[in-house]
Amino acid sequence: MSAQYGESLQEALQQSEAFLASLHDLSHGFSKERQPCLQVYVATYHELAARLVRRSSEHPASLNLAMTEQTAYEVVCTRAEQMLLEASPSYRLLQDYPAFQQKTMVLLARLHQLWAPFSLEYTHHLMRPYMTLLCNLARLQFLMASVPRQLVIQMYSLLHSIVHQGQAPLLEDQAANRIALMNCDCSPERVMPSLQTLMRPIEPRVTQVLNQILYPVLRLYHGVDSLKDSRLLELGPITEHFSSKASPEQNASSTAEGWQMLAWLPLFETWALWCLLLFPGLATQAEGTSLLQKLLGNSMRLQIYRERSEWVHHLYELHVKPALVLTFHASRAVGPSEDREALSHSAKDLIESSRRVALANCMENHQLMRLYLQQRLEDLVNFCAIEPSRVAALLQQLLGALELARGEITWYFCHFDEIVPKNPVQALVDTSQPLRSGSMDLSVPGLIAAMQRTRSICLQFRSAVAAFAADSIRQAVDQDLSPALMRMASQTANTETDEDGLTFGHILRRMSKGLTSISRHTLQLQDPEQKPCPFLPEDLRKLQSGWMMFIAAIFSSHATPSAAELEDSGSYPGLLCAFAQLVDLAEVAVSFPIVLQRASSLKELVFWPGKMLAGMKATIKGPSTAAANACAWLYPIADSDDNVLPGQHDSCSPTSIRLAESLVRQASQHAVHLLAKILKMQGSLGLQAAAAHLQTVGEDAPAHSMGLRAAWSAPRLPMLSQPVPQSWPMPISGQESRPDAEGVSFEGNLQSVHALLRSLSTAAPVRVSPVQTILPAEHLAAAIIAFLCGQIQQSAVAGEDLQIPSLLRRDVVHLSAFMIQLQAPLGNLGAGTLMKDAMMSLCASEAVATTAAQGTGTNQSLLSFVVAWYTDVAARDVRNLGVSIATSKQRLYSSLSVKEGGVDIAQYTNITELEALVAVFGLDGARLLAASLEEPLKEAVWGLHDVMTAHEPMLAHLQMQLQAYPGDWAACAQAAEGLSDLDAVLSSLKLAARCLLLRELLSLACQKLMQPACERKGLPSAWDHSLQALGLPVFLCSRGSGLQAEGTADPALCHMMTGVGKGRKETIERWSYWPLLMGLAFWSPMWSSATYVPAHDNLSNNMGCFSICARAFAAALPVLQQTLSLPQVAPAASAKLLLACAEASMSGRQDHVAGKLLALNDLTAALSCTWPGHASSAAYLQVCHLQACLCTAA
Repeated sequence: MSAQYGESLQEALQQSEAFLASLHDLSHGFSKERQPCLQVYVATYHELAARLVRRSSEHPASLNLAMTEQTAYEVVCTRAEQMLLEASPSYRLLQDYPAFQQKTMVLLARLHQLWAPFSLEYTHHLMRPYMTLLCNLARLQFLMASVPRQLVIQMYSLLHSIVHQGQAPLLEDQAANRIALMNCDCSPERVMPSLQTLMRPIEPRVTQVLNQILYPVLRLYHGVDSLKDSRLLELGPITEHFSSKASPEQNASSTAEGWQMLAWLPLFETWALWCLLLFPGLATQAEGTSLLQKLLGNSMRLQIYRERSEWVHHLYELHVKPALVLTFHASRAVGPSEDREALSHSAKDLIESSRRVALANCMENHQLMRLYLQQRLEDLVNFCAIEPSRVAALLQQLLGALELARGEITWYFCHFDEIVPKNPVQALVDTSQPLRSGSMDLSVPGLIAAMQRTRSICLQFRSAVAAFAADSIRQAVDQDLSPALMRMASQTANTETDEDGLTFGHILRRMSKGLTSISRHTLQLQDPEQKPCPFLPEDLRKLQSGWMMFIAAIFSSHATPSAAELEDSGSYPGLLCAFAQLVDLAEVAVSFPIVLQRASSLKELVFWPGKMLAGMKATIKGPSTAAANACAWLYPIADSDDNVLPGQHDSCSPTSIRLAESLVRQASQHAVHLLAKILKMQGSLGLQAAAAHLQTVGEDAPAHSMGLRAAWSAPRLPMLSQPVPQSWPMPISGQESRPDAEGVSFEGNLQSVHALLRSLSTAAPVRVSPVQTILPAEHLAAAIIAFLCGQIQQSAVAGEDLQIPSLLRRDVVHLSAFMIQLQAPLGNLGAGTLMKDAMMSLCASEAVATTAAQGTGTNQSLLSFVVAWYTDVAARDVRNLGVSIATSKQRLYSSLSVKEGGVDIAQYTNITELEALVAVFGLDGARLLAASLEEPLKEAVWGLHDVMTAHEPMLAHLQMQLQAYPGDWAACAQAAEGLSDLDAVLSSLKLAARCLLLRELLSLACQKLMQPACERKGLPSAWDHSLQALGLPVFLCSRGSGLQAEGTADPALCHMMTGVGKGRKETIERWSYWPLLMGLAFWSPMWSSATYVPAHDNLSNNMGCFSICARAFAAALPVLQQTLSLPQVAPAASAKLLLACAEASMSGRQDHVAGKLLALNDLTAALSCTWPGHASSAAYLQVCHLQACLCTAA
């Protein structure tokens, strides 16, 4: 006989799985939301059938449709072809199912007859496809009941008639078949009676399965207490192996067989529930009643397919209880009265009492089972990590525990958050809903995490597992199976052939050859350094095919020997069982990841997205022990994309993507929420320990260190590279034990955030679809970066003004110190790296909401906001704050007080604050600020150039007059009176001075922060190249008091002085008049009326601009002249002009002597820069003499 029945069984099983998936998708495709729309479309069939009545023998009245709507008809006619393509698979599915059901029942009945004489005690592998197909038929009936068949058939008929108008009319048998499909009663009330009638012929075979397979195993291992008593999951020595001569109880109690039975236990429980439901007569037997009571007392729901399940007690009340009662009535007149009373109670109250027991205890019992399995899995994982050599020997134990855990997780999802139906009387007596708890039991993610770790360690030592399996295969083949098969082949007559022309002896010899081949090829698996043999997959396929051919041959009606003879024969003890175990071993050796995936996959959980989200939320917001398992929910999502069979229109990939993204988003957001709470409990960015520590640390630091390396010997602050405290700082006094608004203490929040961060940062990438992978660590990093950006923004922006840079620096330092304490749970993410990325984000992309002076809102990056604030408020003075230059204190200040609505500009523009600003935003920030100041400086320079261009003849004449007559004061006065743009000159000088001073201070700040690091590297002057790269002037020495410092020309100023005008040479020659222009500015009434401001040790009206501009232009002009090889103009005349202006202006001053001294200081500085290298000249000495006289008078 050929492998007809074996292959047909496998084929029917695959078809049943495809039907289940398709019907499941179909029931979801025609959801309650879509049905009204489809019914409107179907309603058009009345009008259509009236038009096509001559072409169709199917009368529209037989469809019992609703009234027609013209609009729907037009829509259907427009999209008929497309909708027909979409509806055809659904219609074909409904059309093909009855034939499949009938063919499958014939196959099951035929196999029942062939296997009747065969005992199943030791070869339950043979019954797995048979029982699975049987249960799938029942599941299909339940799914069929939920499909709107009438709607699907009506829709298909309507679309088919529209598309195929004018073609062959619908045949009467086709119309009859459609009407029969619609009229078939597949209501839930009729599902079970029809199934019970349909499967009655195979009841003896199912009884045999119950008696020989299910009863012994479930009696020993059902329930957590029985499992503990068996000690099969305890760590201990491997005991005796399976013996074919032992009784079923002895076999089940042996360790090796017991481990295998554990893997089958969830499947056996499902078989038992379906068998007792489909064959009520079995429940009337003593064993059946006991098993039924045990199963019903431990479950409330019966899983149909994926997320679809039914209330098991309701089904048994409707379809099994009548058989129990009928049995009672049939035997009521027989036996003693005590037995009749017991039978009566058993018949009438068994299901209800089991229901009460299940309501009271099932959730708790399964919780204990989950906790026990989690503990055992963790113990096994720890043991295997210590003793890797024992992983292969404990493989059956590990796989059995994983199967049990998978069954428990699926059971919980079937039951969690379900509303138990109750009749009105029960609802009045008992209002509790034990399955609707407030949140998901946290033992579920704990068990999932344990399964994930178990799977990981099994895959880690997969080579050892393959080597162990290969050694077991070689021993079994060489010592037992191959000799037995060859001996059987020599004793078997070769006259009988199967339908393929193969004799039984030929099949045996082919199997023996296949065993020898796989035994030889698996030898390479024992050497981890060798690559696996490429022929192993083909060997496995041949072995499985040969096994099916062998089974089909011995179950043949003319087989020699027959299955019964083979089992009873003493010549081949345990042959079938040994061969079945060899097939399993071969699968482990060749495709161990697939075996492990089958035992541990939780992909079905994706079909409960709502419950998955509830579990994620409970885990994330739970205590630290639960938060540590937050990413365990990614485990069932990781392989969910292979749930759907090829060709199906519905896929779990979108659901998987949404679930994975929701999990990592919620977990990351909650981690950030906990970080914010911890910061709040410590005070506003309040790491007091870090602040106190920083006060004792020197200021020696490199200019810019925006990140931390992955592993520093001592944690350092990203901005300052200073060591920080190694221990967690405690919250401010009195808050150690004070809980937050949610009742959690500081320590509790700290432990939870540590667990959550560690879980997310160490989670492996999750493949949620063939083309998309989610990285939890990336989502966590993005959330933390956004959190850090928010904290820094909150500290940096106060209304429309900037926070004082030193305070901002302090807050950033505190925040950095806070992140350093999280380095351990963050792992490879790196606290410093996150801080660096946050600062880069603030400088590049993060938006800061600010309010401009005009009241209009703008969105810009934080660094852009800082740069714009310094450029507009400090340099341009757009708020009219009266920004002036305090030259002696190296800063700007505002003449308008804070009480008057001004801003204390001095707190932002001194060298210390700019150092803090550069420390926070780095050299990139300094570069952007310096570049931003170039635009107002350009406006000022071009303004001065325009004045010199307009008055070039007058300035040239004045220069000639002073060269000829140095004391020609009349010429100076006449030129000053003729300079109509004197106010524009002063405004340009003030704007240029503010920009030049800020750039100068910024250069000094960068130099001071970079110089220590350069000196440590042995490059004391390396910082000047960095300043040149930033476009800032380079100063050759650090500053003392005052602005007397020697440095290079400002490159931006040099570029702007050559960038105006038509020709470079003429432009540079024109700039030689700048001392004359500045000297004439001293004749301005603003200069003579400037008063002394004691608070800032400065003259009012921003007169310090003269000395700053004189120094900058004096340094820039020689550079430009040298660039074009132009002769440098001697500045003697300009110096004398300034001196003459000073004598005229100083004589008219009536203010305090300190004001005169300060004015003279500014004049002296301008004169020294105008006439560099001529400090011994008479003009300069005359000014110095005048200064000395004033000092003496003071």
